[in-house]
Amino acid sequence: MTLPVVLVSLGLGAVAFFQVPARYAASSSMILVAPPSGGTLSLDKTKPVGLTNPLLQYNDSMRTVAGILILTMNNPAIQKELGIVDGGPVKLTVDDGRSNAALMGITTAGPFVHVAVEAPSSATVLDTIARAEKRIRAELLNQQRILGAPTSTYIALNDVTTLEPKAVWGNTLVATFGAFGLGMAFGLGLAQLLVLRRGRAVPAAEEKQARPEPVGRKVTPPRKLNGKVLVFAEGKEKARNMESTVDHTMPIPVVKDDDDPENS
Repeated sequence: MTLPVVLVSLGLGAVAFFQVPARYAASSSMILVAPPSGGTLSLDKTKPVGLTNPLLQYNDSMRTVAGILILTMNNPAIQKELGIVDGGPVKLTVDDGRSNAALMGITTAGPFVHVAVEAPSSATVLDTIARAEKRIRAELLNQQRILGAPTSTYIALNDVTTLEPKAVWGNTLVATFGAFGLGMAFGLGLAQLLVLRRGRAVPAAEEKQARPEPVGRKVTPPRKLNGKVLVFAEGKEKARNMESTVDHTMPIPVVKDDDDPENS
């Protein structure tokens, strides 16, 4: 009985495997870069501000700008514009890189903006990442315009790396093994129940077979003597003595003709 249970459980696992397809995930990391001339615009054209290396200008203010962008992108209204809804098939994560194990050790050293997407297809992942990056750059530009910063001091957002979509089998494997385990548990439980019921039925059948059947009352055919039917009637004879009184019952033969209506 175990083999059918295993086969049925494997079938349930296969159904779950195909019903819960793999998802795809990818991520993109960007970093804020200060302009070569720094964040100050010289008003004296004869004394221009000296140029510096943008990669050497990281400070807490840059991380503050990154935090503003992250908060903006996690706004439900902004995510809804990108097609991201609660409980939907596409999941978007925008943070400073703490969700990426490779960036966890360096998030405090630079103003990173990390975008991670998980979706049912690789094409959807790439499309969502592209639209999210475009929206982040638009928000950065809009914030600087609102504050009236000089164009030459605008902060740029450069791509660091973009990972290709990879299949994520977590949900599929959980559904597959869950269906297989459920099938095995239900099947073995049902088999055990049938075995117990069969075990109770066998002793009852054996006891019924061992019990002797009641013997029917044997009917003695009437005896005949010279064409006459002998009928035994009950008579009583009492014998008394000094010690006890005993009733003796003895049959008294009565001879009747075959034509007697009582014998028909």
